[in-house]
Amino acid sequence: MKNVLFLVLFGLVPFFMTAQVRKKPYGVTTITTSAGSKLAPAPSEMALKYKLDIPIRRNGDFSLELKEYRQGVYVKDLLDDKIIGGKVNEGDRMEFVQFLDFKGGKEFQLFTYVGTSMWYKKKNTEKKFDYVQYEGNSNIGTSFTCPLFLIYEDDEKGVCKKQLSKLLKGGKLPDKYTPESEALKKLPRFFIVCYRY
Repeated sequence: MKNVLFLVLFGLVPFFMTAQVRKKPYGVTTITTSAGSKLAPAPSEMALKYKLDIPIRRNGDFSLELKEYRQGVYVKDLLDDKIIGGKVNEGDRMEFVQFLDFKGGKEFQLFTYVGTSMWYKKKNTEKKFDYVQYEGNSNIGTSFTCPLFLIYEDDEKGVCKKQLSKLLKGGKLPDKYTPESEALKKLPRFFIVCYRY
């Protein structure tokens, strides 16, 4: 009887050992970023959607960037200002969708979708974020930076919003107001979403 019991127990050891080997190791996680995945960041229902279609009028390098400024002085991102970039040819069209998402005002998230790919940038503040859209640049035939949005930090009294409202033309900010312009130097902290090629 002892021999039978020993054989039964000994025979079960390889079964338990192989069962443990087949288990998924602890600490290993599979991450999927396919469409609809809740693991990847996604815009909230309150996010503002902008679809952009930019005609390319010459060969060169294209880049879409989010640049930070403090009182008109450029502050380099520790990672990279660039959102997307690459070579373009005359006659191409650069199409992408951007979502501007302000969570409670104190957090700003920028989602950029090109085809099935998504790029994500996030910034925080102790105050609140707001934004204005740029009017657009008419001088597209030369090398320049074309601003799309100005995201700015503001206090509870809305001092910056009042300053910017004086500059708006048809609800948009004329592109003559560059980060170095005296009007924008009055803003303590702001970001510009822009493209260049």
